[in-house]
Amino acid sequence: MSNRYSVPVETYSDVWGLTYFKIHYLILCALNRSSKLKIYKSLIRPVVTYGCEAWTLTNRDERHLRIFERRILRKIFGPVQNEDGSWRIRMSYELNELIENADIVRFIKSRRITWLGHVMRMDDKSNT
Repeated sequence: MSNRYSVPVETYSDVWGLTYFKIHYLILCALNRSSKLKIYKSLIRPVVTYGCEAWTLTNRDERHLRIFERRILRKIFGPVQNEDGSWRIRMSYELNELIENADIVRFIKSRRITWLGHVMRMDDKSNT
């Protein structure tokens, strides 16, 4: 048995998929982009990152989280029309520019630093 607590990507992929598909109609409805992004940041991301302060993120876990996030962001921001009139999906760098590089992995790492601050301020005589 390992002491490592990692994101069980295979187990949580079902939860992520259910979270995404339960609010899929909100993402595709006629809301504007800022409202859709607020729904993502307030409903989807907290469910996916619940307990992330204790995760040990591997490169594989980070890749899967970013794939999940980009999948939702592509639905929110929609396709781009080229000069020749054809449509294409947004590239990853375009999505990063739209969300100003505030991806889900950076969110998790900032939550972990915040949690570390709470732990550092704890009283030494605390039971937890």
